[in-house]
Amino acid sequence: MNCWGGGVASLTPGWTRAEDLRSSQPPILQIKLHNFTFDRYTMKNNNAKKRKNIVKAAKNLQPLFSAPKERTQSEGTKMERSKMADGLSSYAIEKVHNSDITLDPQLDKLKNEILDQIAKLIAPLTAQLAEIKVDLQATNLKADKALDASSSAQREVGLLHEAFENQQERLINLEVNMRQNHLKLRGIDELLIPKEDLMPVITRWLAKHLELEEGVNTLITKAYRIGTPKQYKNRPVPRDIIIEIPDQKIKMKIIETAKISGSILFNGTPVQIYTDLPREALLIRKELKPITDALRNANVRYKWINHVKILVILNGKHHVATNLRNGTELLNNIGVEIPMETSKQNQKRKLTDMLSPQKGSKIPIRNP
Repeated sequence: MNCWGGGVASLTPGWTRAEDLRSSQPPILQIKLHNFTFDRYTMKNNNAKKRKNIVKAAKNLQPLFSAPKERTQSEGTKMERSKMADGLSSYAIEKVHNSDITLDPQLDKLKNEILDQIAKLIAPLTAQLAEIKVDLQATNLKADKALDASSSAQREVGLLHEAFENQQERLINLEVNMRQNHLKLRGIDELLIPKEDLMPVITRWLAKHLELEEGVNTLITKAYRIGTPKQYKNRPVPRDIIIEIPDQKIKMKIIETAKISGSILFNGTPVQIYTDLPREALLIRKELKPITDALRNANVRYKWINHVKILVILNGKHHVATNLRNGTELLNNIGVEIPMETSKQNQKRKLTDMLSPQKGSKIPIRNP
């Protein structure tokens, strides 16, 4: 380019290049005039004579590198870039959306495959759970049947126990009826009466004490000793004597006489008189002895029913006891406490002692 003043100026506008459009920094316009250099903001001149020509050249070239045009073009470029970015974003979103749409069948296929695999894994577990459920139901059914069987067995045991007690009571009553004409004498020395003279000696002795005429009626039809010989403190203990008295009037008179005096003397030795009860009846009475002791201590009247039951009538109510358990209930119902010492002593007694009748089982005293 020709320039006034004989100088040659060259213009290199930075914004005319394509690479400058992509740069983030604004281009720099430089004007070279021989040894003089001009830029947007400064101008240096070492030759004062050529200042005027340089100013003219600068004025002619000003439209080419004015700052406002540069800024406007830069701002326009930024707007274009922003629009391009927005367009690219919209395009990318549309592409992604289209790709999602195309991937949905694949996801459904993958999902179905996973569900099929899970179903295959769950199928045997479901079958096992079904078997376990069936087994549990069968077990519950068996348990219910077992409980029903147990309850039924308990009821049957209760009925059998009740039937056994009733049958035992019938057998005891039958044996008592067979022995209803018998009396038991305790305390007569075996050396005083020989075995062959036992019945005539006992007959004369009872007739004397009862003031009966000998020979009017047959007083005793049988007389014999029972048990085995025993010793107590190195002394022989006389065995009991069983006598059979057919006449019930005479038997009751003997009982009344023994009841008044508590015993009858034989050669100066007191003789106790008892009813001849079966062994089972003696065991039951032995078990109920704490109950009878408590009733006597509380001055409560009672009597034996069928020789194995205690009957107490209080305030118009009947209370019956057949064993120690319901005997304790009887005492609680009538407000009588059972003596603990008596109960402990009763528990310490041996079974052999139960076979020996006690004073509490005396018919002359308790069951006239």
